[in-house]
Amino acid sequence: MFNWVKTFVLMAAITALFVVAGGATGGQQGMVIALLLAVAMNFFSYWFSDKLVLRMYTREKSMRRARRRSTVWSGTLPRVRNCRCRASI
Repeated sequence: MFNWVKTFVLMAAITALFVVAGGATGGQQGMVIALLLAVAMNFFSYWFSDKLVLRMYTREKSMRRARRRSTVWSGTLPRVRNCRCRASI
């Protein structure tokens, strides 16, 4: 329950900061535009944050695995191909 309250307070603070900055730059119309922008950004970041983080970490892990696999295979395949002593069954 505490995490939900903390998230709400932080998003409200960001929204207030946007509205104040919009009011300072554009008056009342700037405040309305900043409020709409802040609500859209907060909704997107709250609703899709889990998907964004998961995509970010799985992409990084898969790239590391791909690099590691290509390094391992590129280092061992030429040695196996050039091996002259083969076991016969």
